[in-house]
Amino acid sequence: MKPILSTEEVRRLEDIIEREGTSKAELMEHAGEFVAAVAQEYDPKEVVVLTGFGNNGGDGWVAADILQQRGAHVTVATPVGPSEVPSALARHVARRTSGRDVEVVVGPSRDELADLLSGADLVIDAILGTGFHGQLRPPFSIWIPTLNETATRVISVDVPSGLDSETGVVEDCCVRADKTATMIAPKIGLYSADAPQYVGELVCGELYDKLDEVIDDVDHAAEIVEAADLVEFLEPLPATVNKYSRGSVLVVAGSARYPGAAMMAAKAAARAGAGYVAVAAPDACANLIRMALPSVPVIAIPSDSRGSFGAAARQVVCETAKKYDCVLCGPGMTTASGCMQVVSGLLELDVPLILDADALNC
Repeated sequence: MKPILSTEEVRRLEDIIEREGTSKAELMEHAGEFVAAVAQEYDPKEVVVLTGFGNNGGDGWVAADILQQRGAHVTVATPVGPSEVPSALARHVARRTSGRDVEVVVGPSRDELADLLSGADLVIDAILGTGFHGQLRPPFSIWIPTLNETATRVISVDVPSGLDSETGVVEDCCVRADKTATMIAPKIGLYSADAPQYVGELVCGELYDKLDEVIDDVDHAAEIVEAADLVEFLEPLPATVNKYSRGSVLVVAGSARYPGAAMMAAKAAARAGAGYVAVAAPDACANLIRMALPSVPVIAIPSDSRGSFGAAARQVVCETAKKYDCVLCGPGMTTASGCMQVVSGLLELDVPLILDADALNC
């Protein structure tokens, strides 16, 4: 599983890595190298790097230096001169980079920035990092909308500027990235709230070659299960396998108003590997489900005047449920009185039962 960390967990992990012998200055160099490598996948000729006041901007300065050395023409836009950058680490790399062939533009106006961006085939957003939250302040409240108005491809460093890396919330405006190159581990905010519409493709640079040895030394805000994590749980099928040995599922779902919920639930059960799937649905929508799912048996259950399970449904559903290995109940069934009786009846049976959607409401 892939660990997803909070911003505080990332800070603790960086401290651990530093105690193991890799300084934060080295991590900044590695981060800049990773951003430059991601940028080079687009083979850019004209690159604009937008930097801020902190270490996120330092990553951008390092990337700018590397890309310039590798043949691109790079311009760095910075709100203050390289010697005035507040972060000591970022100030060091800013001075170093500005002393080479990289062009530096300090405090551009909106029009100057728009002209600069219009001539670029790639923009690197290294304005705001994981420490940002709240509303944007000038000049970034001007820079970011100006960037979003261009059609230029954008790579954001660590997080798109304007995004809260802890909550995924955008309070004002945010860079719309084509790709986000995050560092060490993905942050929980990159998957939350508003983030998916701004992050673009997410790639992660681990930066530290022994990351697997130390990442479990901090808590994980979340983990993502990937396909490779599941392989060991999938046993080979015996030659004698058949639909009954693969297990049977009864889907108790649907209504005249929401027949599609029953259809999707039945399809999902079949795709998950169940050998025999049937649907018990109100007779008001049973024929519609039959036409949509010709390979799935549909059992018509007495319905009420609104097309939900009726007063006689409980007995029929419960007698049917005893014939199946497990029952899924709830999607699209509504909360009519007959539905409540169906749910309470199933709860009294000794049958493996999954309750979802309106069954939970019932």
